[in-house]
Amino acid sequence: MHNPISKGSTSLLKVVASQLRNNNGMLLIHQNSKETVFHKLAKAVYNDNSSFPQITYEQIKYHLAEQKFEILLRKSDYQLGSELILCRQNKKQLTQECHIEVGNNFEWLEPLQRNLKSNEDKVIILTANDETSGVIGLAKSLRKETKKQIRVILGNGKADECNTSICTNVWKHGEWGAFHQISYNAQNMECKSSHLEAEECRALVEVEKPGDLSSLKWVISPFLQTTSPLYKVEFAALNFRDIMLATGKLPRDAIPGDQSKLSTLLGLEFSGYDHTGCRVMGLVAAEGLATHVRVDPMFTWKVPDNWSMKEAATIPVAYSTAYYAMIIRGQLKRGESVLIHSGAGGVGQAAIAIALSNACRVFTTVSSEHKRAFLMRRFPRLNTSCFANSRDLSFEDHVMHCTNGKGVDVVLNSLSGEKLQASIRCLAENGRFLEIGKHDLAKNSLLEMSHFLRNITFHGILLDSLFSCNKQIWEDVRSHVSDGIRFGVVKPLQVKSFARNDVESAFRYMSKGQHIGKIVVHVGSKVDTNLKSRTVCDPNLTYVITGGLGGFGLEVCDWLVGRGARHLLIVSSRRGVSSAYQDSFINDWKEKGIKVDISSADITDRIAVSKILNDSIGGIFHLAATLRDGLFVNQSKGNFETVYNPKCLGIDCLDRVSRKICKKLRWFVAFSSVVSAGGNIGQTNYGLANSYMERVCEARKRDGLPGLAIQWGPIGEVGMAADIQATIAGVVPCPVRLCLKDLDIFLTNKDDTATVVSSLVPAPNTKPEEKSRKESVSEIIANILGLKTSSEIVVTSTMSKYGMDSLMCIELSQKIMQEYDVTISVEDVPQMSLQDIERTIATKTSNVVNVDAEDDYEDYDAPKSQILKRICDLLQPRPENSFCVKLNDSKENLSPWFFFSALGRSTYLYEDITSLLAAPAYGFQATDGDTSGSIVEMANKCGKEIGNRRIVNLVGFSFGAVLAIETALQMQTEAEKINLVLIDSSHTFIPQRIDTHLNHAGEFVDVELNAMTTYVRELLLNRDFQDIFNVLSKSSNTIDRIDKMVRMVREISPDCSRINLTKSLLRFAKGLKVATNYVPASRLTCDVTVVMQSRAQSKDYDVGEICDGRVKIVRLDAHHHNIIFGKRGRQIAEIINEISE
Repeated sequence: MHNPISKGSTSLLKVVASQLRNNNGMLLIHQNSKETVFHKLAKAVYNDNSSFPQITYEQIKYHLAEQKFEILLRKSDYQLGSELILCRQNKKQLTQECHIEVGNNFEWLEPLQRNLKSNEDKVIILTANDETSGVIGLAKSLRKETKKQIRVILGNGKADECNTSICTNVWKHGEWGAFHQISYNAQNMECKSSHLEAEECRALVEVEKPGDLSSLKWVISPFLQTTSPLYKVEFAALNFRDIMLATGKLPRDAIPGDQSKLSTLLGLEFSGYDHTGCRVMGLVAAEGLATHVRVDPMFTWKVPDNWSMKEAATIPVAYSTAYYAMIIRGQLKRGESVLIHSGAGGVGQAAIAIALSNACRVFTTVSSEHKRAFLMRRFPRLNTSCFANSRDLSFEDHVMHCTNGKGVDVVLNSLSGEKLQASIRCLAENGRFLEIGKHDLAKNSLLEMSHFLRNITFHGILLDSLFSCNKQIWEDVRSHVSDGIRFGVVKPLQVKSFARNDVESAFRYMSKGQHIGKIVVHVGSKVDTNLKSRTVCDPNLTYVITGGLGGFGLEVCDWLVGRGARHLLIVSSRRGVSSAYQDSFINDWKEKGIKVDISSADITDRIAVSKILNDSIGGIFHLAATLRDGLFVNQSKGNFETVYNPKCLGIDCLDRVSRKICKKLRWFVAFSSVVSAGGNIGQTNYGLANSYMERVCEARKRDGLPGLAIQWGPIGEVGMAADIQATIAGVVPCPVRLCLKDLDIFLTNKDDTATVVSSLVPAPNTKPEEKSRKESVSEIIANILGLKTSSEIVVTSTMSKYGMDSLMCIELSQKIMQEYDVTISVEDVPQMSLQDIERTIATKTSNVVNVDAEDDYEDYDAPKSQILKRICDLLQPRPENSFCVKLNDSKENLSPWFFFSALGRSTYLYEDITSLLAAPAYGFQATDGDTSGSIVEMANKCGKEIGNRRIVNLVGFSFGAVLAIETALQMQTEAEKINLVLIDSSHTFIPQRIDTHLNHAGEFVDVELNAMTTYVRELLLNRDFQDIFNVLSKSSNTIDRIDKMVRMVREISPDCSRINLTKSLLRFAKGLKVATNYVPASRLTCDVTVVMQSRAQSKDYDVGEICDGRVKIVRLDAHHHNIIFGKRGRQIAEIINEISE
C-alpha cells in the first residue's frame, strides 16, 4: 500500500486489516512522512494548494496499532521522508514462552538443554542484556539442530515494545530492530587510494577474472621487500604468456617458481630508466606491466643510442628466448637446417635472425601472404621455398619434400595439438625439438614414445625458469644477446604501441594473432593515485597476528609481508613453532629481512597482553580459535569455555589494552565465521564465540576506533576446514588466494560503516539428479560407520544400534542433503533405520523429473516416421563429389551460409531451415572417400571450399558445431567478419554425450562396442541404450556385432543395406573419434549465436570459455532430435535471416 495514512484518513487501512484478519498475510506499506519535490510538482500541475500532512513515525505506529498490526521490519530514508514498513496482524501468543538469560558464565547451558529435550511445546526466548553477547550466533546454530522455536532478544531496551513473535530483536540506536545481510559487488566497492611514493609502491595491471579481458585493471600495489634496484618503466611489451594467463588458458601454477606472493604474473619485459636516468631494457619474472619494477641488474642491458625506448622494449624476451632455445638448449650448429614456426612473431623473427647468422637453412611457417611478404623484406635471404602455412598440416609435406625426406635438425615450435605432432615428424635423425608453446605443456598432452627411436631430444623451453636456474646459464644467454646487439644480429622488431589506458585493446589485438612483431604499452612512470589501491603496511610498525602459526594464519602473515610489513608479532599460546612447515615460512621471512617474534603470551590474560602490545602496533589480526563440535544437547560447560576463551576473552583483552596503548593502530580485525550468520549443526559454541567478536568490533566502531569482523566461509587448502569438502552453512570451501583477495578489498574499503562483512562461496544450486551417480544411502552409512561393505547393514536396524554418535548423525544428515537434496533432522537419525531413511528420501524426491540437457533420450518419444527418415539419411551413400552441396535456390545477393552436417549424416536434414533462408545455403557432409584424420584437417578442407570471402557465415548442429567452430578459428584471421550459429551443440558436445552413454552402460574399454552402441542409439531413438549395449556385448567379434546391429535396424527399416549400414558405421565411428579428441587450439574472436533447448541446464554449452566475442543465447522449446525440424526449424531460419548481410 502507498500512503495508507493520508490527511487523517485510515479507511483503506481498515479495509485491508479486515481482509488479513482471517489469514496469515503480511502488509508492506510505503508511507511518505513529509512533502517531497514530487509532491510539490504534482500540486503545481493540479493547482492543489492544500498543505501536505506531516506524519511522524509515532503517528504511523499509532494507526497501525489501532488496526492491530504489528511492525516486523522498517526501512527509512530521512532525506526523502519515506518509510517502508512490513507488518502483519497481531495474533495472541498461544504457545507458552520460556525465557533464558544467556550470560558469559554458562550457567544457562543446562536449563536450555533441558528445555530442548522437553516434549512441551514452548517458544524458547534467549535474552542477553550485554550488547557484546554472542547469543545471535548461538541461536542461528540451535535452529539447525532443533524443531523448537528459538527467539532472541539482545540489548537492554524497552521491554514493552519488544516483539517476541519474530525471530530476533536487537536494541540499537534507541529502538528495536534486527541484523540483515546485504549482498555487495566487490567490483563496485570504492577503495582508499594510496598516497605512497614510487619507492614504496607502483601501479600495475591485474586481471580480476581470468578469461574476461574487460576485467584488466590498473591497481596500486606495494613492492615486495627486495634489495634489487628500482627502474621506471617507459614501455612494457606483451607476450603470449600474458595473453594465455589473462584469457584463463594458462593456470598460474603452470609458471615455474614461487608465484604465490605475486599479485599478478602479467609482464615479462620493459624499457625504462634506472635511478641515474640511464636508458635500460630488461626482463622480470612477473609484474612487468607496471609503472615501476625492481630487478637484478644482471637481467638488464643498456639501450643502444640509435634505438628508441619503444624499440628497445621489443628485444629482451624475443631474443633471450631464441638464444636460450636454439643456442643453449638446441646446440644449433653452422649449416644445420631449422623449422621455425610463427616466423612473423617476435621470437620467430629473432630465431630467423640467429639461424641466418649461423648460415643455417631456414624453413618457417606463417598464416598469411602479408606476413610472408614482410619476412622476405626483412630477411632477403629467404625465398618462397622457405615458407609454409601455419594454419594447417601442409608444412609437414613441404619440409619433408624440400629435405628429400630427411627432415630438419632443429624445430622451434609454438603450435599445439596435431600441429605439434606433425612438427615432431619433421625432425631428422638426432634432431632437437624446442617447445616454446605452453598450451600442450599445461594440458599434459601425450607424446608418442616411438619418435625417440630416431634419437631425437625434446626440450621444454621456459624463459621463466632462468630467474631461478643456474646463474651461469643466464650469463651465457645474456652474453649471446649482448654479442648479437654488438654484431647487428639483434635488431628491434616491428612494433605496435597502445596507450596506458587502452590495455584491454592491446590484449584483444594480440589475442587475434594477426600482428607482426611485438605489441607494447606506453606506460610512463606517473602513478595515478585515484586508482584502486592495494593494502599497504607501514614498514615501521608491528603487526600482531594471534593464531598466526595455523594454516590460514601463516598465509595471512605471508600476505602482510607481501604488503610491506617488516615486523610480525605472532602470538601462539599453545605450543609455538612445532613443524617444518611453520619453519619454512619463518625462515623465508627472515631471509627477506623481516623481523619475526613468536610469543606464547596468554591472550586471555589482560596483563600478559599489555606486555606484548605497544604504541608501534599498526594492526591486530585475531585468528585464535579452537573447535569442540557436537550437538548442543550433548555439549558441556568445559567445551563451551574451550571455544569461548581464545576468541571472546582474547578479543576482550586485545580491545581493552589496545584502546589505551596502541595509538597508531590502523586495523583491528577479528576473523569470524559464516557459522555466526547462517548457523551450522554441531557448532553452537563456535557460533556464539564468533558472534561475540562481531559485537565487540561494532562497539569499537561506535567509539570511533578501528574494528572489522570478517565472517569467513570454509577456507580450502589450509586451516581447520582444509579437509572439508561438504557444504558448511550453505557455502563451500574457498581457495586461500581468493580469501586474501577479499581481505585486501575489506581493508581498503572506503565505506568505514561496514563492520561485519562476509567472504564466502555459496554452494552451487545443483540438483542431485545432475550427478552421474549418487552414492547410495547404504554406502553413505557404511562409510561413516567404517564398515567394509554396505551388505553388513540390516535395513530394519536403527542407527543407534550401530553405535552412531551425534557427530556421525550430523555427517549422515549433511551427506544426505549433499547427495539427495533432502533434509533429515539430526534428532531423528538415531531412531531411523536404513529402510526409514530410504523411504523418506523417496517420498521427498518423488516429484523430481530428470531434465538432463546432455542426454534427452529418456523423455523423448520419436515418431516412427522420423526414425525411418533418420535411418535413410544415415545410410545414404556419399560419393566423393557430394562433399559440398547446394541446399537451396536462393538468388539473393547475400553472403552464403555454410552448414556442417551432424555425425555421419547428410546436410539435407537442414531442409526445414535452408528452404526459408533469404541467402544461398551450402552444406558440407562426410563422404566415403574422405581421408581427413582430424577435426583440424576436416575444417581445413571446408575452409578451402569456402574460399576467400569478406563475410563468412557458418552453421553447425550436433557434431557439425565442432567443425563449424574449428573452421571459424582457421578463417578468422583472414575474413573481415564471421557469423557463427551453433545449434544445440558446441566443442564439448560429443565428449559429454559419450560420457553420458558410458554412465548408462557402466565402464567398459571396448572402443568398437562403444561406437556401435552409440551409433545404433543415434539411429533408433526409442531403443534404450542399455538394451542395445546388452545385445551387442554378447558378441565378441565385429562380424557378429554387425549382424545383430543389422537385425535391430531392420526391425524398423526392413530394406536397409548391410553394406550401406557398415559404411555409415565407419563414417560415424571416425567422426566420433576425432570429435572426442578435439580441443580448440585458440579462441574465437567473432560473435556467436547459440540456439539451445529451453530446458538445458548449461548456461551456454561452454562456448563462452573459448569466445572473446559476444555470445547470444536463444532458447527453444525442443529436444536435440527435433530442434531443427518443423516450427523450430522455421524459428532458426528467422534467426539466421536476421543475421544475414
